[in-house]
Amino acid sequence: MNNKIRRIVAKLLLVVLSIGVLGSHAQNDVQQSLAAKKVKVTLKKKLTLKKGKTYKLKAKKTPAKAKLTWKSSKPKIVSVNSKGKIKAKKVGKATITVTAKYKGIKKKATCKVTVKGKEKKTPNATPDNTTKQSPTPPPTNDPTATPEPTKTPRPTRKPSTPTPPPVKIEYKADFEIDLGEKLDAKTKVTPAEGKIEDYNISTTNDYVASVDANGVIKSNHIGKCLLVLTSKADETKKESYKLCVTDNFVPRDGFNEYNEDIAHGEVKEFNYPSQYRESGQGHAKIYFPPNYDPENKKYNLLFCLHGGGQDESFWTLGRPLGQGGCHAQYIFDTLYAEKELSDAIVVFPNGNIKYDKNKEYPNTVPDPIIQNSWSDCYLFEYEVIYDLLPYMQNNYPIEKGADHTGVCGLSMGCGEAIEIGLKHPDLFHHMGFFSAGPFASTKQTIVTTKEDAERINKEIKLCFFITGQYDHMMDDSGRRFVNNCDSLGMNSMFFEVKSTGHDDRCWDRALYAFMKHAFK
Repeated sequence: MNNKIRRIVAKLLLVVLSIGVLGSHAQNDVQQSLAAKKVKVTLKKKLTLKKGKTYKLKAKKTPAKAKLTWKSSKPKIVSVNSKGKIKAKKVGKATITVTAKYKGIKKKATCKVTVKGKEKKTPNATPDNTTKQSPTPPPTNDPTATPEPTKTPRPTRKPSTPTPPPVKIEYKADFEIDLGEKLDAKTKVTPAEGKIEDYNISTTNDYVASVDANGVIKSNHIGKCLLVLTSKADETKKESYKLCVTDNFVPRDGFNEYNEDIAHGEVKEFNYPSQYRESGQGHAKIYFPPNYDPENKKYNLLFCLHGGGQDESFWTLGRPLGQGGCHAQYIFDTLYAEKELSDAIVVFPNGNIKYDKNKEYPNTVPDPIIQNSWSDCYLFEYEVIYDLLPYMQNNYPIEKGADHTGVCGLSMGCGEAIEIGLKHPDLFHHMGFFSAGPFASTKQTIVTTKEDAERINKEIKLCFFITGQYDHMMDDSGRRFVNNCDSLGMNSMFFEVKSTGHDDRCWDRALYAFMKHAFK
């Protein structure tokens, strides 16, 4: 009887254990099933490129923490790098596969790429964007036709002054490479005289690009410099080439939107003493990064300036795009999550200060000549230099020094940023100028000679001009200034945001591109 009871108990225990194991497996299956449903990745289905062209594929992924890997089915036809940038190498077809991985779950998406040969130019061909107009038919002389009612004659208009064509950025590099790529000078550079082996190879700015012992140029940071060949037999014999290190500046979708899956910084407000305002103090907003640790860390400092008719709130309004207001806090959160942003505290001050010509202000020049449009901006430069910058360094965990200090601004704030940054390159090494606004005088006096450009180049790390494709305000003063800086050899970058004008869509993208490379 006891043996029978023991056998029954043993069977019952076996059943219980089996149920436990099965339940555990079932629970794991459910968790994996839920994780699998959460992981998603999408990619455009088809793409056609001409041989030699490049294109940045954008993969939409969920969740944001999922890691992406890229692969080409035929790398000799279409290559792809770790960031989804593809290059059409040979005529043919290839499939690009992106894989999103999160908690052991993988999801894939593909894009079929067709590479076509370069089109041959046909002489006297009508351009694709030229629309042929039908000739206007001559007026009818048919006596039976019903005459049109007599129209009241309009006064003759004076011919209007024709709008000048948009200014084009004229800078052309002899060699252009993407950030992170290399250029083998010994195979790509052909000197005018002799062989490349007869020359020592160097660059004028190792911060932008450096050369190793084998003549391979490494791109270190976006910017411009010269590639210099110096004769080994005669050091006075040199050749130089323009070298540009660039980036595609393409943010992922949703880069300026609130993302609940990532860590967030905090926006607060503060007051600071001012010698230039009637109230004796200024007011600003401030962004602290995720995991802000004032006791144990020091941070870079950026001043971010608003445009005309706006105030310190504009950069962080977070309204729907096109309704006026930028999304700086979401952009910074995205960059931190992507590990693209160096730790920084960002200050959004109010750039409007009433100027009283009958009053004396400290550190300013006597009897300045100021445009009416600049009267509320003139004193701001001095407030930043003599009041706000020292206040931040004394009251917040700021890493001191120009390498850790930057300034950027949009529209009117762009003009202020130019005045502050380029006049004080010993204090600001990172500058972003978005949709250039007016200067303090009708004729800028900041960069007018090669000596000015050389002096600035010795100091700055990043000088970035960004504007919208359809933004030509102030008779294209921004583009004219860029061309002037280029002609004098100043190390600055220009980027045009496609399909945007003088609006927040441009400025969000500009801030993303600038901050991705600032403080590096």
